[in-house]
Amino acid sequence: MQTLTIFVALLSMSAVGATNSTHNVSPGECHCGCCAPVGSGEKACTAPVGALHSTTKTDMCRTIYCTDSADTTGAQNQAWSSYCSSRCFPHPEVGSTCRPKECEDAGVNVHCQ
Repeated sequence: MQTLTIFVALLSMSAVGATNSTHNVSPGECHCGCCAPVGSGEKACTAPVGALHSTTKTDMCRTIYCTDSADTTGAQNQAWSSYCSSRCFPHPEVGSTCRPKECEDAGVNVHCQ
């Protein structure tokens, strides 16, 4: 019985470690995967709302990651769009999503791509 208890304890510890190492995003933290490239073909991202609505991405990200449920829908959309435009660029290999901007600080200027 004691061996089984130790085994279960070790198993649960390894499961917690695996969970922490495979998930970089926590509920309540927006990420660029929740953003969509703007429709005009610009090198910019925005929240997938309005014309860019995606049943999977918009609903899941609004509920879990990118909005404060205490805010109005308009305030949520504005904050989400601001996050996407300031921190994300369209993903070059997956046309329906965005990736984090890669920025280089050159002293006076910061260049992002």
